[in-house]
Amino acid sequence: MPAALDESPGLFMLVAGAFSVEANALTLAQDLAAKGFDSEVFEQDGGLHIVTYATHIEEASARAHLTQLRTQSVSANAWLKPWKVIR
Repeated sequence: MPAALDESPGLFMLVAGAFSVEANALTLAQDLAAKGFDSEVFEQDGGLHIVTYATHIEEASARAHLTQLRTQSVSANAWLKPWKVIR
């Protein structure tokens, strides 16, 4: 069955970094927001804090945005992380 038909949608996160210390994640997220990114911090199981440049609901738009991010020096190391939303 295609992912689009899955009952529990996911997010596709364009990741800037991952930190075990929440304060470090929040500092990076604030820095990215000041640079115009739609940055958020997501906590994973186990306590790792993921800092994003942006999130997308559709994988195709996330991959297109990732290609664009990788052309900029500030976000050249961005990577895509799918994350299942649990309801």
